Amino acid sequence: MAEQTEHVSTCECELSECERIELELARERARERARAWDDRGMATVEYAMVTVAAAAFAGVLAVLIRSDEVRELLAGVIRGAFGG
Repeated sequence: MAEQTEHVSTCECELSECERIELELARERARERARAWDDRGMATVEYAMVTVAAAAFAGVLAVLIRSDEVRELLAGVIRGAFGG
């Protein structure tokens, strides 16, 4: 790898100003693509985290609804809504 670095630095000395600018722009575009690549999986991770959180919340609700106190409370709210 050291040979490649020396070769690149030697070649850069022989470049015109315009070629150096083009090379720097190409390097910047490569860095931007690398940064964009790093973020591509984030949406998938976020969806997975939200799905796990929703499943956990559903589990908690299922446990709560099975309790007698909550059932009675919900039945009272429903009766009150229908005037019974």
